[in-house]
Order: sequence, then structure tokens, then C-alpha cells
Amino acid sequence: MDIIESVIYRRAYGLASDLSEARSHRLAGRLHDAPGAGGDAAEVLEEVRRRMAVGPEHDERVAEAVADARAGRRPRW
Repeated sequence: MDIIESVIYRRAYGLASDLSEARSHRLAGRLHDAPGAGGDAAEVLEEVRRRMAVGPEHDERVAEAVADARAGRRPRW
């Protein structure tokens, strides 16, 4: 994995983690009103892809990061 993929993974992981917990943490500046907030894995993945706007060559890395965040695993990189 190169540096670009690592950065994409970490950004996607962080955003997915924030979106996943957004409904339970309704604080100022949080994402509780964002599309996909607190939703199922497909909704969170769609919102992360939309916000990050990375090319299709990075879809697998983004999906991997979302799956890790939703499962409560620590980031891989």
C-alpha cells in the first residue's frame, strides 16, 4: 500500500466512524443530520464515498475502511 492509499483509508475510517456514532452523540458540530448518519453499512459507505470523492480505483480501500470502522476494529494503518 502506498501513501495515497494509506491516507484514503485513514480519512475514510475516520469519517465512517463519525457517521456511525453520529446518532448517539448529538453534539454541536457532529454529523447527526448528515445523510447516512447512524444508518446501515451501505448508507454509511455511500456517504463516505460521496464526501471523499475518490476515484473508482480506491473503492475497495474505502469499503475496507468503512467495514473496519463499523465493526469497531482499530485502523489497519
